[in-house]
Amino acid sequence: RTTLTVAPARLVDCSNAIFIMTSDVGRAPLSAATSDDNPEVLEHAKGQCLELARSSLRSEFLNSLDDVIVFGPLSSKTLRGVVR
Repeated sequence: RTTLTVAPARLVDCSNAIFIMTSDVGRAPLSAATSDDNPEVLEHAKGQCLELARSSLRSEFLNSLDDVIVFGPLSSKTLRGVVR
């Protein structure tokens, strides 16, 4: 059973919850990789992002996560579609 403390003596059952958290820790490597359409370059940048997260965030926090997913940046064309 997974619980989250939201107030003193108040626990919330999070057994079936998905938490989505975002960070710009890996912004620099991903920004550099966007100019190259090579998938290997993007994979390398994702690895750099994970290393930056490990060095920037507390290990206790990272150990509490089941998975970390690195998303590639959106292209200009995709962003224009979102804005419309």
